[in-house]
Parts: sequence; C-alpha cells; structure tokens
Amino acid sequence: EDVSGQDLEWFFQQWIYEPGFPTFEVDSEWIPNSPGPGGSLELTIRQVQPDHWPTFRVQMDVEVGTGSNARRQAIKVFERETKVRIGMTGEPTTSFTLDPDGWVLKGAN
Repeated sequence: EDVSGQDLEWFFQQWIYEPGFPTFEVDSEWIPNSPGPGGSLELTIRQVQPDHWPTFRVQMDVEVGTGSNARRQAIKVFERETKVRIGMTGEPTTSFTLDPDGWVLKGAN
C-alpha cells in the first residue's frame, strides 16, 4: 500500500481472509457489425463458486483466436455476472481463453 499509494484492503480481504476462489463459467455470442468493423464477441462471465464464498474482483486477459492470430484484451470481472464485448475485424475462428497465462487462482468448471 505504501509503494502503490492504493488501498489494498479489498485484495487481502478476498484472497487471505475470505474462503475460496473464483470459479468461472463463460458463454459467448458473436454479434456481427457491432461495434468493430467486423463485429464483436460478447462474453458473459459468471462467478459460480459457492454462494457463501465472496464475489471476487479479478483483472485478467482474455485471448480470442482469429485463425493464425490471437487477440488479447484486458478485462475486469467484479460481479457475479459480467458482460464484456470485444471488437473484432471478423468472426473468431477458434475459441477464447480466460487468463491464458494462468495468473489468476481459479477453479475449473
């Protein structure tokens, strides 16, 4: 806190003093012609860990496959359900990956 100048009480509360970890469930929908030149991929990210565990505040990347390339975008998930739109030049040709580098402690679902 001294170095960053930020109040990090929420961080220690959720990761040290509260039980559990986030578990994500994701649905996706391709929306042509909105808002990018080719359209956008809308992700609905739900935290589905037990109700007695907290709702976690998590920042992470999502990687979307576009054929031979991949696009990464930083996202914030602070609620039990978060919708994120990623503008694309064309419809994704492969799947997406939350936290592709594995930086966030999370459960598999």
